[in-house]
Amino acid sequence: MQSVPKLKGFKSIHEKPAVLNVGDLEANFAPGNVINAKSLMKKGLIASPRFGVKLLGNGKLTKAVTIKNIQVSASAKEKIEQAGGQIEAKKEPKKESKKKPRKK
Repeated sequence: MQSVPKLKGFKSIHEKPAVLNVGDLEANFAPGNVINAKSLMKKGLIASPRFGVKLLGNGKLTKAVTIKNIQVSASAKEKIEQAGGQIEAKKEPKKESKKKPRKK
């Protein structure tokens, strides 16, 4: 009987957002385009926006694009604004709790 080797490391149970770099936007979008999770899926840059999308700052960006409802790192934000682009964040409404107030 052979023993099973111990697996090393740690695997987080929390899902991570799909990661994308600024250089990918440069190669796949025209100036003035609005970029959101749906447009990234149509281009095949992400498989699913289920757990969100995060934009990182690797690569160069010379086109002015508008980013909507996507998490953006500090370096990516700087490159997008430097190229003349905008970042529009979705304002989520406050969720009201379903709990009833306690009677004292």
